[in-house]
Amino acid sequence: MNQKYAVQLTEAERYQLKQMLSAGTSSARKIRRAQIMLKSDSSQGGLNWSYQVICEAFNVSQPTISEVRRLYVTGGVEAALHRKKPDRMYEHRLDVSSGGPSDCPDVWQTARRVRTLDLTFTAGADDQTLVCGAGLP
Repeated sequence: MNQKYAVQLTEAERYQLKQMLSAGTSSARKIRRAQIMLKSDSSQGGLNWSYQVICEAFNVSQPTISEVRRLYVTGGVEAALHRKKPDRMYEHRLDVSSGGPSDCPDVWQTARRVRTLDLTFTAGADDQTLVCGAGLP
């Protein structure tokens, strides 16, 4: 496969990645990405493995290798190692932490019951049994 993004690590980057691998305290994702970058290194001291060899050695897909190489070329080692934060904000559907019983009693009480309810359901149990068994009024 033709390499669209050629990884050419500097000595400092190569040393940083090797140190991270030898420490063994990083997440599996970071370690795998560091391994991919080291094996993809096409600079003077690099190994320059092909896509197929990297796929077989680390059990990853070719799109994963392409993504790591692209992130390195466009943003450097840190961009290739770390996850990108999401750009979008999510709307919270039920936020019971901000209010109390006076804001919305029905929603607040239901959320409180769901948080404190820890039951094992048995065959034939009716609603009254479950409410009494949970210790709720």
